Amino acid sequence: MAWREQYYFAKPVTGMPGTWEVDRQGALYQAYRQILYQKTIMQICEKYPQELLRELSQDERNRIEELVRKVERYRQGVLKDN
Repeated sequence: MAWREQYYFAKPVTGMPGTWEVDRQGALYQAYRQILYQKTIMQICEKYPQELLRELSQDERNRIEELVRKVERYRQGVLKDN
C-alpha cells in the first residue's frame, strides 16, 4: 500500500532532489483514505459478522436488526426512499 500511495500521491520535496513526500492532508488523499476505510469496514462486516455482533450491546444489536429489517422492506418495495 505504501508504494501505491507514493506513486499516486507523492510530490517532490523542494530543495531535496530525489526526495518525495505524500501530502496526507490533501483533499484527494483524504478522499482516497475515506473510501479505503469504508471498503475495509464493509469487508470486515461481511467476513466476520458474528464476531462483530458479539462485541455490541443488546441495544446496538437491536438497532442493527431494525435497520436490516428496514433495508429488506425497502428492497421489497414496501418502503419508499425518504
